[in-house]
Amino acid sequence: DPAYTPFILYNFKNPCDIFIKVKNSPIPFINEAKKLFDNSESWSLYSYKQKYYMIFQPPVFDKPYLLAEINNEFSNATIFCSDFMLEVKDGTQSIFNPVHYPFDQILLMHYLSLREGAIIHSAGTVINGKCFIFPGRSGAGKSTITRLCSKDNRFLFLSDDRIILRKISGNIQAFGTQWPGDEGIAVNDSSRLSGIFFIYHGNENRIEEISLQKAFEKILPVTSIPWYEK
Repeated sequence: DPAYTPFILYNFKNPCDIFIKVKNSPIPFINEAKKLFDNSESWSLYSYKQKYYMIFQPPVFDKPYLLAEINNEFSNATIFCSDFMLEVKDGTQSIFNPVHYPFDQILLMHYLSLREGAIIHSAGTVINGKCFIFPGRSGAGKSTITRLCSKDNRFLFLSDDRIILRKISGNIQAFGTQWPGDEGIAVNDSSRLSGIFFIYHGNENRIEEISLQKAFEKILPVTSIPWYEK
């Protein structure tokens, strides 16, 4: 996926936040595990002996094509891939990249929830050194406002669909992500958050200040956190 390319760093010297090992071997059977969540479309999450197990099995599959065994800090994962993930081309066997949507987004969602961070369904831009985000559900207008503002070269957009917010040294930092929306914007950069604009459709352009309570009610539905995990 071209959107992932700016986020790939080679010869990275710093310690790794999340270490992932990939295996092409039989997928383990976890019969005694407790089911925590099932989105009924593609993946489910289980817990067993202080570990988490993320299983990917869409309804059209008769068995899982991927299982991830993850420690309780979500900092170490082993991915077991079925033969469905393999491809043979010109006599060479390769594996489809399993660290991809939705696995990477789900993994980061849990990782950030333990570290004062979250993934927000939002567009985000930097202008004059200040970062502003525009949260909204699908269809709220994130791509539209991105397209309109992008005509002005003062705006540097980090993303038109997903932004990571994380508290670092007492400040909220906004990060671009590898999951773009319709405008295809996915920038590997970050900036200190200066403000939030909740967007909606209307007959005129206007900005209205809202209370913290109202803002809290608006940010929760567009925030990716593990609701099922207390």
